Amino acid sequence: MWVKLLEKIKEHQSDIVLSAVIILITVISFQSGKILVLKNRGGAGIEIKEASIEEIFGETRLSQKEDSTKDADVKNQFNIGVGKFSVVASKNSNKYHYSWCPGAGKISDKNKITFPTEAAALATGYMLASNCKK
Repeated sequence: MWVKLLEKIKEHQSDIVLSAVIILITVISFQSGKILVLKNRGGAGIEIKEASIEEIFGETRLSQKEDSTKDADVKNQFNIGVGKFSVVASKNSNKYHYSWCPGAGKISDKNKITFPTEAAALATGYMLASNCKK
C-alpha cells in the first residue's frame, strides 16, 4: 500500500509541487496584506462628527438673524439634518425621487415637494420612481 502511494506521488510530483507553491504564495500574500493594514492604522481611528453649515459651505455669518435664515434655507435646499437623504417629488406626478436620481433634477422648483423621509413620501401616496436606486 505504501509503495503504491509513493509511486503515485512520484508520478504527480510536478503537479504537487506547483500546487504547494501556489498555496504558499496565496498564504504569504494574504498575511502580508493583513500586516500592511495593521501597520497603516497606526492607532489613529476615524472620527465622525457633524459638520456645521460654515464648514460645509465656507461662509462667514453677519448676524444671528441672518444666520438662522440662511441655515433654514440651506437645510431646506439640501435636507440637512432631516434624514439620511433628500426625497423629492413633483406636484404633477405620483413618483418620488432621491436627490441623486436623474429625475430629481428635472423637477422644476415651483412643482417640487420635499419630504423629510422616504416614509413620509410613501404615506402621502407617492411611489419610488423606477430609475431611482438606494
